[in-house]
Amino acid sequence: LVCRSSEKMSSGDVDGVVETVNKTVVDAFAHYDEGAMMADAALFIMAVIPIIVGSWKSIESMKALFAEAKKKNEKVELMTSSDALAFPLYASVTLLGLYGLIKMIGPEYTTMLLTSYIILIGVGSVTIAYAPVFAFFVNSNGTYTLRLSEEGKNILSKDDKKKQEETKKKEDADADVEEKGDDSEVESKEHFELQFTNAHLVSLVFSIFLAAVYLISKHWVANNLFGLGFAIAGVQFLPLSEFKVAAILLSLLFFYDIFWVFYTDVMVTVAKNFDAPIKVTFPRDFPTAGFGSERLALLGLGDIVLPGAVIALLLRFDQSRRQGSYVYFTTTFIAYMAGLLVTGFVMHYYKHAQPALLYLVPACLIAPVTLAAIKGELKLLFSYSDEAAHGDGEQVKTKKEE
Repeated sequence: LVCRSSEKMSSGDVDGVVETVNKTVVDAFAHYDEGAMMADAALFIMAVIPIIVGSWKSIESMKALFAEAKKKNEKVELMTSSDALAFPLYASVTLLGLYGLIKMIGPEYTTMLLTSYIILIGVGSVTIAYAPVFAFFVNSNGTYTLRLSEEGKNILSKDDKKKQEETKKKEDADADVEEKGDDSEVESKEHFELQFTNAHLVSLVFSIFLAAVYLISKHWVANNLFGLGFAIAGVQFLPLSEFKVAAILLSLLFFYDIFWVFYTDVMVTVAKNFDAPIKVTFPRDFPTAGFGSERLALLGLGDIVLPGAVIALLLRFDQSRRQGSYVYFTTTFIAYMAGLLVTGFVMHYYKHAQPALLYLVPACLIAPVTLAAIKGELKLLFSYSDEAAHGDGEQVKTKKEE
């Protein structure tokens, strides 16, 4: 509302402002029918659920990650400031590559090749995401371990030998092992270890079945089940461990999204032609066309995972300060939902696809920073890291330090 300097608004001015606001709202929703309302509501729900689930699962995942690194005396790769600075560049190169493939060989072949690859790696993410659901229906008390190791002479590097010696000293200080020469010493090198339960096995079967259904039908329901699994895993495992790194990442992606949506047709072209489970969708005409509809509204997984990873980080920040504290998580989560609503409103008003991060990034950064400023905890927020909360400075290092 703009007022004349040093003057009070007259009743006529107020009426004019109210009339303008009403006209804006009416214009924005002039064609907002029942189908569009259902589509927006469905996308909203499919955006917030992965963030809630992934955020809470990230607490145990991050603790387990550092505990395992400490046990094996290994290094944990976390996203650093330099990684965050490079991320939009890598994303732009990937986006341009997809755009070029669509233009050169057509969307059909591009989709076929890349969808097969995404489905292959996605089966693992979906298995992990839905395993807790199947745990309610199958006995998951027992844990299986699949391990791939190698035994032989001189197969360990100097660093591997040093790690193994340090681990043995910590775990078994009683044993006096007779030293042998390099030629006679039998060494063991572990390449791979995977622990899983019966629920994971059932979830794996379900994921493979879901992948087959999607590849055959490309139905939007199968797409969404895959997309939700991707989103939950992304929020849970994205290695954002410092708020300052998260702020750099989101700030750069803010401009990345604006450029590729408003100043080129690249983002919209890829989103419309690349038919892979990297988005969640819902029919705009569901009340009339039902599950067979092909007029789909969509929301990219990046608009869920990237802000969601920041919200998950803030939940871990809350928990590191005091168990049962959710103030930063709740505040930022509410701001994210408000950003989604604003995105939908602007999209309907201008009748044009909107870069959701244009509205979500300010919401997810301004909200926690403002709260921290009010509480006098700005320094605490920007100095927090999961490494300091859960890790060991000698054993847990970032990629940059490595």
